[in-house]
Amino acid sequence: MNAFDPRTELDEIIDAADPAMSFIEGLSREQFLLDAMAQAAVSMKLVVIGEAVTRLARNRPDFVQAVPELPWRSVTGMRNRIAHGYYSVDMNVVWEAVSNDVPALRATAARVLASLGDAPSVGFES
Repeated sequence: MNAFDPRTELDEIIDAADPAMSFIEGLSREQFLLDAMAQAAVSMKLVVIGEAVTRLARNRPDFVQAVPELPWRSVTGMRNRIAHGYYSVDMNVVWEAVSNDVPALRATAARVLASLGDAPSVGFES
C-alpha cells in the first residue's frame, strides 16, 4: 500500500487552475497574445499543474489509472513543453489550454477530491 495522499496534488491543481483562469478573464485571444504578463502568469500556473500531475503519476500510478478522465499525459506534456522550451511555446496552444482544458481539468479534480473526503487516501475508489 502506498501512503502518498493524492489530495495534496489535487488541491494544488485546483489552486493553480483558479488563478490561471482568472488571468485571462475579460481577455480575447488577441489580447492574450499581446499580453506578455498574462502569458507568463498562465504558463507558470500550467507548469504548477503539470508538476502536481507528475508527482501523482510517479507516486500513485494506481490513482492515475483509476481516474482516466483526467488527461494525465497531456498535462505533463504541456508542462514539459513550457518548462523546457519556453521561447518556442505556441501561445495559441496555451490560450486553448487555459480557455478549454483547464476549466474541465479543474472540475474533474474537484469532483475526485470531493469523492476522497477527509480521510487519508491510501486506497482509491473511482
